[in-house]
Amino acid sequence: MADSNKPSAVPIYISIILFVCFVYGIYDYLTGFEENGCALTYMYEYPQFVRIQLPQNISQKYPRYKLYAYGEGVYTEQLRDGKFNGVPVLFIPGNGGSYKQARSLASVAYRRAVDSRLRTPLNVFTVDLAEDLGAVHGRLLAEQTRFVAACVRAVLRLYGRGPGPPPASVALVGHSMGGVVARGLFALPGFDPASVNVLLLLAAPIAEPPLRVDLAMVSYYGWVESFWAARRNTTLSAVTVVSLSGGDRDVQIRPHQTQHPSSDITAVTVSVPGVWASADHQCIVWCRQLVLVMARALFDLVSADTRQITTDPAAARAVLRHHFVQRTHGKHYRNAFHPATVPLDPAGEWKQYALRQWSHTAARGESGRPTYLMIGLMNNPLYQRATISTVNLPSRDWLVACVASKVDKGVRMCEEGDNLSHLGEQVPSLQGRRRSVSLDLERLHERGYTHVVVIVRPAAEQVTVDCDVSRHSDRQLTADVPAFSSFRAFFSQQLLLAETQAGALSYNVSLKSLTEPWQAVRLYLRPTAACGLSSQSGLSFHVPWGQQTQHVLTSGTTVASVAAKLQFPRPVNLSADVLPYVTAHLDPTCRYSISLQNSFPELWGQMARYFGALLVPAVLSVTLVTLAEQLRAADAGQTLTTHGALLRLTPLKLVMPSQLLTSLLGWSFLSPRLPPADLPQLAARGLSCSVLPFLLYFVSWAVVWLLSLVGWAAVAFIGGLVHRVTGRLVSRAVGGSEAVAEVAVAGAARFPVILSVALSALALSSCGEIALGLGLIVTCVKVFQSYEEVLSGGGRLAALKAYTSVTLALVWLWVTLFHLPCLLVWSRTRSESTQLPEDPSLVAALVLCNCGAVLWRDAAPRLDLAGYRAVAAVVHTAAVAVYLFCLLNVYRAFWLAAAAVLAVAVHQLTAPVREIPAEPDTGAEQEAPEAEQEAPEGEQTQEQEAELQEQDGAAGGDGDSGPEDAADEQPCPADSADSAPAGGPGGDGVRHR
Repeated sequence: MADSNKPSAVPIYISIILFVCFVYGIYDYLTGFEENGCALTYMYEYPQFVRIQLPQNISQKYPRYKLYAYGEGVYTEQLRDGKFNGVPVLFIPGNGGSYKQARSLASVAYRRAVDSRLRTPLNVFTVDLAEDLGAVHGRLLAEQTRFVAACVRAVLRLYGRGPGPPPASVALVGHSMGGVVARGLFALPGFDPASVNVLLLLAAPIAEPPLRVDLAMVSYYGWVESFWAARRNTTLSAVTVVSLSGGDRDVQIRPHQTQHPSSDITAVTVSVPGVWASADHQCIVWCRQLVLVMARALFDLVSADTRQITTDPAAARAVLRHHFVQRTHGKHYRNAFHPATVPLDPAGEWKQYALRQWSHTAARGESGRPTYLMIGLMNNPLYQRATISTVNLPSRDWLVACVASKVDKGVRMCEEGDNLSHLGEQVPSLQGRRRSVSLDLERLHERGYTHVVVIVRPAAEQVTVDCDVSRHSDRQLTADVPAFSSFRAFFSQQLLLAETQAGALSYNVSLKSLTEPWQAVRLYLRPTAACGLSSQSGLSFHVPWGQQTQHVLTSGTTVASVAAKLQFPRPVNLSADVLPYVTAHLDPTCRYSISLQNSFPELWGQMARYFGALLVPAVLSVTLVTLAEQLRAADAGQTLTTHGALLRLTPLKLVMPSQLLTSLLGWSFLSPRLPPADLPQLAARGLSCSVLPFLLYFVSWAVVWLLSLVGWAAVAFIGGLVHRVTGRLVSRAVGGSEAVAEVAVAGAARFPVILSVALSALALSSCGEIALGLGLIVTCVKVFQSYEEVLSGGGRLAALKAYTSVTLALVWLWVTLFHLPCLLVWSRTRSESTQLPEDPSLVAALVLCNCGAVLWRDAAPRLDLAGYRAVAAVVHTAAVAVYLFCLLNVYRAFWLAAAAVLAVAVHQLTAPVREIPAEPDTGAEQEAPEAEQEAPEGEQTQEQEAELQEQDGAAGGDGDSGPEDAADEQPCPADSADSAPAGGPGGDGVRHR
């Protein structure tokens, strides 16, 4: 008969399947994006950086930080002479970034000023932050902010020698964490907000930290956020902020992290006119298409009157919107001014096509009068909308609505028209310069107009104009994204339109159910009839609330497909009528079919994009609840391997308590006393889903299972090798032979207090991460030694030491890996101080290393102690708290992990001794010979004697008890049932006789 207590295998299969899917999603997230479409930026002369001298007090306070001005050729000599007569622009590098990253923007700006003979060049300055890792250490952000504020003041002091008034403000370009620093300047006491009026932020996580690694980081963000929220509409109203993200290719900073209410413009590089390409986190600094747009924007911001960046925020926003959101004509803002009315030449050639779909071609090099292509407006449902597409049309003012009040030779014509050219936009094209516009003819007719006129003036290139007039419904499709509940529809392809109408130029497909950040679908545009090689078609995915537009272009008979997935989560309070949609751009000479299918790889890629970072605390939480399960088993006299404890876990032990407590935290009397739970914060930002807690649990379960499997494999197969390597490392550290190293390693168990004090002193004098790493090595040595005792028949005590040591080592490993950036920061800043200031790893290092004084002893943990159930409850509570409060605020998780290990250590020190419970009887024990079960009193088997000797050693603490103490001990009757437990990860760790 099957064992009713045997754990079900279903959760194991679910965990493994979801883990594989999540790993596949991580792979898609890291690789599943378009090829890099950015071109390189070249310098025409050798780039040079001229150091700017800062005040002595600033140089002494920040000896590793510097300020430079970029120069090339003769311009460099002018800078060395202190001749600054342009517009100051200050570049702030990001996490680990170099000040030399400014050379792309600076070189393009310099070359444009030289070639165009501009009187007002851009003087590009750049800050050297010593490539510090500001993204992983919050203290560095505050330090960098103060230094950059000093640089802004120093830059403004350089001007005043040339003609005209000196500049009163500096334009800031911040990359990554440099953009965060740029916003933080305004919150500094005494900083003049008028000294900076433009912020260009490139892949800057201004909405939230990339990872909340320490309290200083969270405090910095909160400080800046509160300042901007209170003063954005008052003292900061004149500051214009543009925040750009790189899109899919940027796997470090997600686009939604760059979106903030204080930004005037938020966009993805794939939607920026003239760029239309995704850029990775480093490429966004040197992407030639984007650098050209930024340089043009900065030059267009310069006022002709003051020869400095305009102080009118409305004008600045109009310029920046032209360059980064919608460009109607030309590359420069001055070319985008559209007069209200446009005069029309009655002597020109006036044409009105009878068909609703037509195409007009003007031969190259035609001269003479313009051609006017008229679209009649009428009260007819077939004339509700019009799509007009032009190629190589040179006119700025090319589209008007008018009243045809004049008739000449039977042809109706207009004398002037109201300009509609600002409604068009430049779109990407494989051939020529393309503009497109969609008009509501019905509304124009209601306003009294009789015609829409396309103006075709003579051009040096062949001009093509295509027009498609139709009903609204004829070019509008609605698609429901299949849900998981409909398994067949979820994995099958859905045909939305079998064939497009002849002459159609575009279709809009509204994605009705694309509301969750993890969803991902693909739309396909397939030619159904022969198309010429010169034909062009494509798909554009639009997200109205995030300025996200992604274009995919093809030619000929190639199938076009676009991934529809949200880079910006849907705002919670947004109207249900606002939907993401896909526009299919068609060649009028071809016919196409449109279909939709869920993209399984990209769906999991979205899961990894939005929820991958949450796995860090979730894995730690599952590890802690596994340790709690082992401690509960020890209370009953049993021993469990990590795998055996994992098999006893269910979501009811972790997810359900956290969900229940999340609901309770909403009560008013609890809210002021406890921090808010993290999952509701995610849901409020549109970044959650109903199954997220269970998904994190099952994937984390699989991660812990694999880590413990790797740990046991290391113990079983390479334990001796690791022991020897450890010995050699220690021998080099102490400067002695390997024999001396063996004594030192063995002394870790014999003198754990001395080792604990030494590591604590090391953490206080340098960096806590160093002590954590060395402590992890000692913990692993303890695991190897405990496993050897298990193999030599050490009984349940050896099994408890080995199995709990593996789980404790996993906790220690996770804490050590998380604080690894602290070691990198310390290695870069130790020239200033051997001790890392405000060390985030210090608390965890001190707690864990001092706990090691107890847990590294030979006898720890002891099976003959009472209170294991109580300490298991404490560890379990810490695990639930991690799941509740630490999914976003990750730094809290490792405080709770240290507290859990501290509870185990305190229990080992203070718990009273008890009588070890007997092992549960099994069928094998019931069938044992009667003579063996009823051994006479006073007679002991060899196995019992070995067990007693082991318990005697445990009672002796660090091995200081003598023979007299051992003789006084009485045999424990429960020990007679012990035998050596199995030493592998395959079962619950207990071998029965």
